[in-house]
Amino acid sequence: MVLVPRPETEILVEETLKRVGDRPRIADVGTGSGAIAVALAVSLPKAQVVAADSSEEALQVAWANAEKHAVADRVSIVRVDLLEPLIGEFDAIVSNPPYVPRA
Repeated sequence: MVLVPRPETEILVEETLKRVGDRPRIADVGTGSGAIAVALAVSLPKAQVVAADSSEEALQVAWANAEKHAVADRVSIVRVDLLEPLIGEFDAIVSNPPYVPRA
């Protein structure tokens, strides 16, 4: 499932940019459309970003967005069980999972 980013997504990106250096390695867990991963990669030209999600459909959208914004060479798309750890060290791990009502 891929949802439209919420207003707090922008706040998350802004706060992350304040806290990382100019060459960070960042993980976006539950990336969905890739909005966070792509925005961070665009704003940090030397960053490496891992965009992780359990949905193949979401990762296809994230990849298309990374290509559209010319950061696909620095955004790694990874399909994972979101409860399993990612491999490697990261300067920041970000996530803004959807609020989906059970009904």
